[in-house]
Amino acid sequence: MFLLLLASLAFGQDVERFATIQLGPVDAVIGNRDAPWTIVQFSDWQCPHCARAYDRLDAWVPTQSDVRVVFKSFPLNGECNPTLTSAGPAPRCALAWGAACAAEQGRWPAYATWAMESMTLLSDVRPEDLASKTAGLGLDPKRFGQCMTSHKARQRVQADAVEGARLGISGTPTFFVHDRARGDWIKATGGVEGAITLLGALRDGRAEAPPLPAEAQ
Repeated sequence: MFLLLLASLAFGQDVERFATIQLGPVDAVIGNRDAPWTIVQFSDWQCPHCARAYDRLDAWVPTQSDVRVVFKSFPLNGECNPTLTSAGPAPRCALAWGAACAAEQGRWPAYATWAMESMTLLSDVRPEDLASKTAGLGLDPKRFGQCMTSHKARQRVQADAVEGARLGISGTPTFFVHDRARGDWIKATGGVEGAITLLGALRDGRAEAPPLPAEAQ
């Protein structure tokens, strides 16, 4: 009953739907990359709530063979997020770039776990320090360092941030769940637990959404 109540609340009149979310082969994923059900989480790498949400999903997804979670960066710093005007703490950008570089080598999960667990210790980390600090994560340090100084990582983070702004993100973490029946995306309410509950309701057919039009891109 509790799950049904949450699902019904999730499909209230204020539900936000979006026609598309851009996904690609270089996106950071936990779970089966080809899984039919998808949650997207936008995160800032100095956000304690994002770290707790990541821990929850990292433990939950392996128990769900048909679910994947795609992680995108939305750093709360105008230096690397062109949709913001304020410049927050610089490590937000450095860690986001590092995540993109780790994903390039297929080591994003190890990087993410390390970065989330070490958030306080990384509060003043500089981009040039990350190659040495990530030495135990199985990364090629030379390749990682080259990536950190290239435009490639910055472009990926910027693309995530622009996508997040298009979806109306104002804070992190923010979650979206793919509604396979309609083919669009629902912005989840209630944080990570709300996203898990919403996906479960959609997957199990316990929720029927009102006929709301999809948001324009």
